[in-house]
Amino acid sequence: MSATYVPQAGDTIRHEVWAPGDTALITAVGRTHMLLSRNGAPDREAWQIRNHWIKVETPLPLPEQWSNVYPDGFWQSHTTAMSARVNSRDGRIAVLHIWTDADGVDHAEILRIKQ
Repeated sequence: MSATYVPQAGDTIRHEVWAPGDTALITAVGRTHMLLSRNGAPDREAWQIRNHWIKVETPLPLPEQWSNVYPDGFWQSHTTAMSARVNSRDGRIAVLHIWTDADGVDHAEILRIKQ
């Protein structure tokens, strides 16, 4: 059983009955109520603390990575496209580019190498 969530100013939360994408930022916490800014709106709403709140954890973004891929299953990762290009060896069949965009969406792109 997990511990009961205690609201803190600055946390992003959602109510258990809200849609998954509907969130609020806690701007202030009192004894029985807290002020929320829902979905980035400038208006503040007062809500009771005793309701069933879920803290929304922000996932860590993937570090940007460029990987040279070879037919024997070997790959070598780099932090920049330039480094991957400069340090590639003969026989490279693809470059795998992994990153997280500004909206927190993870991406993987395979760039095929012409031989």
